Amino acid sequence: MLRHGNRFLSFLLYLSMFLFAGQNNAEEWKSVYQKSETLKHSVLLTRDLNDKQKVSDSLRLYTKGECSIFMLFTPEVIITFDTTEYSQLMKRDSKNFEDYLYFLADNDIVESLFMLIYDDSSSIVRIDRISTDININFGEVIYSYFPDSAGRISSAIDWYCLRNKGKIVWYGIEYAGFTPVEISCEVYERD
Repeated sequence: MLRHGNRFLSFLLYLSMFLFAGQNNAEEWKSVYQKSETLKHSVLLTRDLNDKQKVSDSLRLYTKGECSIFMLFTPEVIITFDTTEYSQLMKRDSKNFEDYLYFLADNDIVESLFMLIYDDSSSIVRIDRISTDININFGEVIYSYFPDSAGRISSAIDWYCLRNKGKIVWYGIEYAGFTPVEISCEVYERD
């Protein structure tokens, strides 16, 4: 009987350590996001970011289960523009198809729109991919990417895939130098 009690206690200890570790991991995405909000000093928009190096297609469009994310690794920002027009568009009470279309055309946004969040030293602390789908969810943040001090995207959040279930998908990226070698994926409660 004592042996079974010890096994049960060992199991409980293991389970509590596992749950505590999971809680710490779950808090990591929140702290990374909140840190980017705390450091937010200025915001600009850009379009169609390019990566500084080539990566395989299997990493570019990363799929895990039912979720897929267009991953960035070491993005190169070439053109930025002010957020004023976008902010005014999103604040309007009534927006229609033409409003969105004119904004995209005026800013030469063919494929994707990104919001760049800078700290006070002009370093990017977060890159939000904004939906440009006029018919579904224009203006929603669908992914957030978090660069490290070397300019590599070290983690990302998919806000879109499991939103109906109240969850987010957190991706961690490991590198060998500037080459991504592994992507890990976890699902967490949004709140």
